[in-house]
Amino acid sequence: MESAGKMPKHRTQRIDHKKESDFLAPVEEIHRVKIALCIDARMRVTGKYSGQEYLFEKAGAVVDVDATDVEWLLEKRQGERQCCGGTEPGNRVFQLA
Repeated sequence: MESAGKMPKHRTQRIDHKKESDFLAPVEEIHRVKIALCIDARMRVTGKYSGQEYLFEKAGAVVDVDATDVEWLLEKRQGERQCCGGTEPGNRVFQLA
């Protein structure tokens, strides 16, 4: 071909454009649950399982909590006994919102 005074034809290469997400490891979806503070206090709690820090400003404050910490938080109690003959020891500190 070169002897005929023409340049050889080049094959065009196809380039696949990949998105950044194609190279990243899949991220686990984090499920959140709304939890409310039941006692009149300002409370900062570090989740036992997630290690995340949660800040409840006052009674009734609602915070999105990692689902892995929900049961642990709902088990929290304050005081020895509920009034009026309650069966569970202490008052609940948190409840589902």
